[in-house]
Amino acid sequence: ILYMICAVFFAGLFAQQSDTVKTELTAGDTVSLSIAQILPDSFPNISIIFTAETKKGYPLWYLDTSDIRIFEDSIECQIIRLEKLSKQKPVNIALVVDHSASMASDNALNNARYAIIKLLRNLDTQKDSVIIVGFCEKVDRITPLTPDTVRLKKELYRMKEEYMTAFYDAILVALDSLSKHSGIKAVIALTDGSDNSSRHSKYTVIKKAKETDIPVYIIGLGLDKTSAAWSYLFTGTIPDYVDEEELTSFAKSLGGTFTYTKSSKKLTRIYRSINRRIQAVYEVVYLSSNLASIDTSRSVAFSFKNASSFVDSDSIYYSLPHNVVEKLKSRERKRIFALGGGVVVVVGGGAFLLWALVFRRKKSEEQLVVGQDIEDNEITS
Repeated sequence: ILYMICAVFFAGLFAQQSDTVKTELTAGDTVSLSIAQILPDSFPNISIIFTAETKKGYPLWYLDTSDIRIFEDSIECQIIRLEKLSKQKPVNIALVVDHSASMASDNALNNARYAIIKLLRNLDTQKDSVIIVGFCEKVDRITPLTPDTVRLKKELYRMKEEYMTAFYDAILVALDSLSKHSGIKAVIALTDGSDNSSRHSKYTVIKKAKETDIPVYIIGLGLDKTSAAWSYLFTGTIPDYVDEEELTSFAKSLGGTFTYTKSSKKLTRIYRSINRRIQAVYEVVYLSSNLASIDTSRSVAFSFKNASSFVDSDSIYYSLPHNVVEKLKSRERKRIFALGGGVVVVVGGGAFLLWALVFRRKKSEEQLVVGQDIEDNEITS
């Protein structure tokens, strides 16, 4: 009995620790930066949209200007502000939910509903909204983008486990729906097997994700390839399984990440973790000191002031917009003109002074000659 009590205690303790998410930067961390956009339209103020997380994938929630340094072409720049965008901007998420026949196994669909409902409880309905896209052999459930959690829950409970898997078509519908809205956007897509019913290919989905610049986070649930192989040996049939290698590559191409779990009971923690990653989007604005129009392409690098922290990110580049380059050229022409005018004034003034001195000296000499002639005439007389 004592053994069982200890086992339950430590299991609970472990579960609590596994749900703990590290959100602050500490010494020795390696920080992975992902740059979403560089916006130089308000030059010399440059805006960068980015996410930051540890190498283990924990998002950093509490960054401020005292944590980071920014260098443009190796020159440190003044940081004007740093803020988490999710505090002001709406966060719009599309939840793609697989309800194919295989989701009946291990109570998977019910556990998925429970995880999503817990996610909806934390929705900031004042500014954030969700789309639900349900699919089996085709996309058959889709809500408009809404903060109405009651409506979203009803749509979840209308889903039944049936038919095949049109995974690619469902992601495509989610991307198309989100692209019509502003704010921070992301897709979280759950599937328990390979696509076997879509009209569109994964390459069409990848193209759409790149066009819309919306990341797709994929959750794979169920048997892995090895477990499926063992099942085939014993039963003679190939069950649905999650191809981790394929979905990892697919998610990366879509600008997101892939998370795998065999147990649907872990979905709550996985959805929460992905949502935190989506929310941890920052905008930093710095002042560029380089006003030369010739430097149209510039590199930007991040570092952290904590000497024991390391940034896992290469330098990134941005180009000045055409209208900004033209303004800088116009400013340079005005400076050259002003400088040229000053030179003309200086040279002109110097020439005038020289002429005045020469004229004065010549006049003095003439007066001296006239005076000498008068003296000579008087002596002669």
